[in-house]
Amino acid sequence: NQGDMLGAHNQPGSGSVDFQLGVAYSGFYQDIAAISADVIGRINTEGAGEFRAGNSLQADLALSFLPQSMIVPFIEFNLLHMDRDIENNAVKKNSGLSSLSLTPGVFVRIGKHQTVYGAISYPLWEELPGIQNDGEYRLLLGYGIGL
Repeated sequence: NQGDMLGAHNQPGSGSVDFQLGVAYSGFYQDIAAISADVIGRINTEGAGEFRAGNSLQADLALSFLPQSMIVPFIEFNLLHMDRDIENNAVKKNSGLSSLSLTPGVFVRIGKHQTVYGAISYPLWEELPGIQNDGEYRLLLGYGIGL
C-alpha cells in the first residue's frame, strides 16, 4: 500500500530457471505392507533482483499397513535440507533449514480412485538458522484422485 517493492523471496516466482531431479520406489509385501521411498534434489539459479533461493534435498521413507484395505495407516520419515538464500551476493541470515520429521497418518478410500488423508508431522530434529518459525508439529490434510 505504501508503494514498497516486495523482495523476490516474498513473491510467487523469482524469474530463475531451476532444475529438479528425483527418484522414487514403491513396493508391496504381500497384502500386509507397502514401502515407498523418494529422494528429490533441486538446484536453483539466480533470478530477479540478484536473488537465488537455496538448493534443496528432500528424502522420504514411508511404510503403510494393509495397503489393499479401505483404511490404510502409515508412518513416514521425512528429511529436508535447504541451503540458505542469497540476495545481492549476501547470505540471507533467516533462511535455510535442516530437519528430520516423523509423520504418522491414515489414508481412507472414499471411492474407486479417490482418497482422503490426514497426518501429523512431528520434528525429531531441526536446525533453523536465524529467526524462523519453529513449529511443534504440522497438520496435513488432503484429497487425492487416481487415474
